[in-house]
Amino acid sequence: MITLDTIELPEELYWQDETAWVPVQQPEPARSLDGSLLVEPATMQGGRPITLVGGEDSAWVSYATVKALLAYASVAGKVMTLTLGDGREFDVMFRYHDGGPVSATPLFDSLPLADDDEFILTLRLMEVITS
Repeated sequence: MITLDTIELPEELYWQDETAWVPVQQPEPARSLDGSLLVEPATMQGGRPITLVGGEDSAWVSYATVKALLAYASVAGKVMTLTLGDGREFDVMFRYHDGGPVSATPLFDSLPLADDDEFILTLRLMEVITS
């Protein structure tokens, strides 16, 4: 099971961008007046994206869970503990700048929505350094 603070999430959620990030940032190299190459790489402190996605055939969440996630996302600056199914823990915040922090699509179109209706979830988080 995956948890985000007290919210339980399906273990089958897939960390989509787990291997697409390295903690080094480097602006485009420049040249000095004498033609020397200027390269200024830096190690980033936090900011690793953690995008958890469900699929049409697995890792669904209930409407009640979606509402709980949206309530968390409504608190600016909220730092949470994400615990993955393998025991790894990350201090995270929502990513508001990258497509919205919570995207949820109902598995079936039905109105009115009930708390046990199932949704396909995309959760956009980023790791933060809290120490």
